[in-house]
Amino acid sequence: MLEHRLIHYRNWLRRLLESNRQYDEAMSASHTFLPDLVAATEIPAEGTLSKVVYKDDQIRVVSFAFDEGQELTEHTAALPAIVQVLSGHLRLTMGSETFDAKPGDWAHMAARLPHSVEAIEPSVMLLTLLPARVDQLFPRAERIDEDSP
Repeated sequence: MLEHRLIHYRNWLRRLLESNRQYDEAMSASHTFLPDLVAATEIPAEGTLSKVVYKDDQIRVVSFAFDEGQELTEHTAALPAIVQVLSGHLRLTMGSETFDAKPGDWAHMAARLPHSVEAIEPSVMLLTLLPARVDQLFPRAERIDEDSP
């Protein structure tokens, strides 16, 4: 029984290491090209789908697909973000302002900004989460000058 578990664990570990190696190779490439994200993103019937399409140590890019009438209710994020509408028609509320967003529209949101998204029609958008600055992570932290004791 123990030998069977060791073989199972060894095989699992090999698959994990191979997966990590492939991921590291893909992420260390000098470039990444993702063709036709709209065609590659299926809009679920009466639902919302999100999928990480790129991630490294600086940014994370997530595609979102919304069926008509679907929404992300008001929330905040710890990181600043960029929204790009790829297809469809979205209603973006950022802070107290609301925008009708269509393909080609672009928006930047500061960290902790209350926002929501509503799909007026089936839509695909790209969300890019940007690196946080130290003062965004710790907004109440006292700043210390290098010259101070």
